[in-house]
Amino acid sequence: MVRMMERYTDNLEELVEDRTDALEQEKLKTENLLNSMLPRYFTYTIVGLCPHCQLANMLLDLFECLVL
Repeated sequence: MVRMMERYTDNLEELVEDRTDALEQEKLKTENLLNSMLPRYFTYTIVGLCPHCQLANMLLDLFECLVL
């Protein structure tokens, strides 16, 4: 019974690692797509990489009709 639980735990750890890797890959694809469509400072603000980008925040606030 203990061996079954260890195998199950190992399998879950592998599954979590695989899905985390897949999530990171998709996140990178999304950021690359945003970078190709928008100026970089907008992308940084949107994905939360640059919370201090006041200019980008101000522009996003000014253009309420901007759809991302």
